[in-house]
Amino acid sequence: MRPLLSIITVVYRLPEEVQERLLATISEAPKGVEIHFIDNAQGEFQSKLLKYKSASAGYFYHSMPRNLGFGAGCNYGAQKAKAPVLFFLNPDCFFEPQVWNEIMQAATLIFSQELDCIQPLIINSNSKKVDTSGELIMLGGLSSKLSEGKD
Repeated sequence: MRPLLSIITVVYRLPEEVQERLLATISEAPKGVEIHFIDNAQGEFQSKLLKYKSASAGYFYHSMPRNLGFGAGCNYGAQKAKAPVLFFLNPDCFFEPQVWNEIMQAATLIFSQELDCIQPLIINSNSKKVDTSGELIMLGGLSSKLSEGKD
């Protein structure tokens, strides 16, 4: 069965704490999700990934021959993704397990063309909301911009 959502995360020499938190977040992924790890550090991340694999999500590991950069890594992951909805996750971003339900609901709305895109609500380390755009509205922990011209 084809996944609904592909998560793409580009990693490069992450501090141990960041690796642990990223993998703990990803390990909670529900069915219908595939996760692409693009490793720009030539395999440095692979051994850590093996102990966190989720039974419900599909994991794909891609070791790059050299550091291609974040943008090129995202493009590579998008080319490898099989799902119709893409979620680009910075490796230093984390969320609570209950947010997975909101992400899957938003992915379903994007797939049905009721939304064009989503953007996570960003909270910095001192618990303050970061306003990243004047055109975003809050939708249960996710920010989303409604499709132009849709009722």
